[in-house]
Amino acid sequence: QVLLAATYGLTQMGYTTAIDYGFDSKDEQGKPARNIYDLLKEDISIEMGARKLKGGYEDKGIGDACYENSDWWKSLKTYNGASKYANEVCSYYNSNIFKEVSTP
Repeated sequence: QVLLAATYGLTQMGYTTAIDYGFDSKDEQGKPARNIYDLLKEDISIEMGARKLKGGYEDKGIGDACYENSDWWKSLKTYNGASKYANEVCSYYNSNIFKEVSTP
């Protein structure tokens, strides 16, 4: 029960949510095929978080805008369940703090 109720990894993914996004499948005996602690691995955690975020995003051809009630904002809100979180992430995004920097 505790293992299923906990969240794991960088994206704080719950096991049952990760299953919804393709993390695990059952073996022939109906038991989990993967170890729940695989969600602690950075690459797996980021992949599962990205799948969930993409699942909440509907492309309506408005580009990558991030503002209240935009598609990205709605996706962030469904990811975490709170508009405050979505507002903060969009604020960081819009500040260009994460803009790709090329090195010589």
